[in-house]
Amino acid sequence: MREAAQQLGILLVGPPIEGPIREPEYRRVFQEMTQKNVGALIVSDQVEHYAQRRLITGLAESSRLPALYPWRGYAQIGGLMAYGINNIDMFLRAADYIDKILKGAKPGEIPIYQPTKFELVINLKTAKVLGVEITTNTARPRRRGDRMIRQREFMSHR
Repeated sequence: MREAAQQLGILLVGPPIEGPIREPEYRRVFQEMTQKNVGALIVSDQVEHYAQRRLITGLAESSRLPALYPWRGYAQIGGLMAYGINNIDMFLRAADYIDKILKGAKPGEIPIYQPTKFELVINLKTAKVLGVEITTNTARPRRRGDRMIRQREFMSHR
């Protein structure tokens, strides 16, 4: 990612999170990003972040910071966009591994598959609030599983 950012002339700043990842630390980091006029945020797939997804998406929105998240759950609760693996596909693969093991396959002999299904989810309401223009080309899902979340779809998630 650093190499791609450098080729595009984008300064990629490493994670400024220090110590235990709790609410005060997230608030400190967002305050620091606001002070430094950071233009966008990429949230990693650390499990601690997912546990704090409501706080993170809320801080990103109140900081007016466009953010890219690793899983659709962030976009469903108000995050701008998510791009990552399709978790349902991964759970199905896990069930397939368990089935093979229960039928006698040796775990070390079962091939390991890399994720092949990725999805892009854009929350159009959040894009509007942040003033991010979503073009027709961006908004048109290219693959099955890609989604645009409109207001009526996620109002119950907030």
